[in-house]
Amino acid sequence: MDKVFDLPVYRAHRWIFNCYAVIDESRPVVVDPGLPSVAGDMLAGLRELGHEPADLQALVCTHAHPDHLGGMPRILESAAVDTHLPGRCESYLGGEQPRAFGFGDAIRFLPVLGEEKFSFPVLREFAGAGRSIGFGGPKQLTLPFTPSGFLRGGDTLPGLAEWEVVEAPGHTDDSICYYHRDSRALLSG
Repeated sequence: MDKVFDLPVYRAHRWIFNCYAVIDESRPVVVDPGLPSVAGDMLAGLRELGHEPADLQALVCTHAHPDHLGGMPRILESAAVDTHLPGRCESYLGGEQPRAFGFGDAIRFLPVLGEEKFSFPVLREFAGAGRSIGFGGPKQLTLPFTPSGFLRGGDTLPGLAEWEVVEAPGHTDDSICYYHRDSRALLSG
């Protein structure tokens, strides 16, 4: 697990899939617990830092693609933790169909794919997760858990009042970011 600059933010990752934990005086908040293996790496890293799964304040994601929320069930197996999704996901769960990730969108990601060492097992895990959670594989938002709440622009991260939610539709219509004004840091999907 890597520390991000001098912020109280840590990153676990495999290939192009990243998960973050914001740790300050309060209980940790995990951001984008994407693939199950990455979520497992995050749990191991948090233990190294002295935090057990039961210490977690919340799990949040920047949007509901499988590589951003697919690891939530893995963490939920270890502890009862509040889960918060972007506000637009409430509409998706109510029947609105998310905008599809098209071929042109995929082409824009090609340069990113080569920035880190390729991992076939991680690609296979992503393909599997994409069929069972989130949206993009399934046309509708599919979840094996019930979210505790939804985050909208102007809200703050649970337990972390200095991190503000910013709505940032683009890659997906439900995309949000988390902004720390004092450090000018932005966690985005």
